[in-house]
Amino acid sequence: MKQVRIAELQPGMVLDLPMYSPWGQKLLDAGVKLTQSHIATLRRANTSEIFMARCPQELEEAGMLRRVDRRSLKAGQRSDLRLVNGTGQVLVEPGEEIEEHHIEAMAVDQRVYGEDRATGTDDLTRRRNYPGRLKLTNPRDMVVELERSLPLSARRAPAHAHPMEMRKESIASPWPDRQGLVAFRQGHIWAVRRLYARIEAGRCVPIECLGAIVDELLDVLGEFPRRFCQLGIRFRHEHDHLPDHAFAAAVLAMAAARQMNWDEQSIRAVGLAALTMDLGMLRVPRRIHHGGTELDTMDIRRIHEHPLESIEMLQQVLTVPPIVKLAVYQHHEREDASGYPMKRHTESICDLARLLAVADAFTAMTERRSHREARQPYAAMREILDGATRGEYWKPAIKAMIQAAGLFPVGSRVRLSDGRAASVVAANAQRIDKPVVEIKREDPDAEPVLIDLSDPDHHQVSVAEALN
Repeated sequence: MKQVRIAELQPGMVLDLPMYSPWGQKLLDAGVKLTQSHIATLRRANTSEIFMARCPQELEEAGMLRRVDRRSLKAGQRSDLRLVNGTGQVLVEPGEEIEEHHIEAMAVDQRVYGEDRATGTDDLTRRRNYPGRLKLTNPRDMVVELERSLPLSARRAPAHAHPMEMRKESIASPWPDRQGLVAFRQGHIWAVRRLYARIEAGRCVPIECLGAIVDELLDVLGEFPRRFCQLGIRFRHEHDHLPDHAFAAAVLAMAAARQMNWDEQSIRAVGLAALTMDLGMLRVPRRIHHGGTELDTMDIRRIHEHPLESIEMLQQVLTVPPIVKLAVYQHHEREDASGYPMKRHTESICDLARLLAVADAFTAMTERRSHREARQPYAAMREILDGATRGEYWKPAIKAMIQAAGLFPVGSRVRLSDGRAASVVAANAQRIDKPVVEIKREDPDAEPVLIDLSDPDHHQVSVAEALN
């Protein structure tokens, strides 16, 4: 290990070992040629020296870091240390709460190190003076290169070229019961959660691992297009907020993309983008992104920068298509330029991101937050429609979403015109006001009755109102 003063660094120097900060963060790989930008960023940091080492363990042996018993760390515990893992990833900043995903990321590598530079300071001082992550490679440069590599024509989804084939679904077709649906969802959400842990820990993940999840969803979408959205709206699991949100948004985005006659490659791409769009939120404390507390300008900035963090973390996922990366970066942009991070508008936003914006917003509205209850699916759809009226969302995406999920979305409780209460279980793309509903019998052990309101036998029955 070598200790080097930042003042001694010169542009053009080639690193013979990886570069680490005094708190154990890996800054650059071996073989990188230093630039003036690298050196300027280091000089602005609150440190005068860096270390050339093979791994953080060498900093531990030199007394710069101390090993932390990860078994002593619990979710909900407030950390006075900056916690770094064995690959040099900063997982928890001083003064922040340890969250479950941090524990899972620590378990990937097993080694956790701490460096206490913030003891005795208040939260604001910690956040201003002790940067958790130095960025010597600017993620914005990656975005600029990404946008340069994708002409405007490549940002449009190729509709009608070779639309995904789907069979005509009968409501009599076999469909999993509640227990089967919950098991399917939770199995895939756990898979997403495990992949998030590896990415957060700085480990490489093959794109095929995420692709396998999307491919299974594609199979279900092709077989059960009318009931597919149940996987995204019903049986939500708030404990796994980020992976659950990603899975639900992927389901809705893929279903809407099919209604827009996108080809299978584009539907697959929007599914991959949905699963990875909020990776950067793993670096934003839950107290910020889950609401319930007043946010200062630093907190808001962290939220607005999470798409950039997602792009940076996507470097851990091998061979991600450029259009997926761009959709991840742009999914919070809005048609009227009211979004972030770059206030793009209309055609300057790629089609995948424009569709993803609708699926992401709808999914967020139907989730409970610490400061509000979850909205019912029908109320969330109405709010999305209001957003389209204001020019906030892409209208073709909203039309496709309604065709896929229904005007009274799957999962809604409704009252029928004959007075009976029912649950919407499937959509009807041709008649969005005529879904398939499920009516429970008086005998709790009896199978519920399924009624397709678009069937001529039930033409006199309609949805009268949505219920809470």
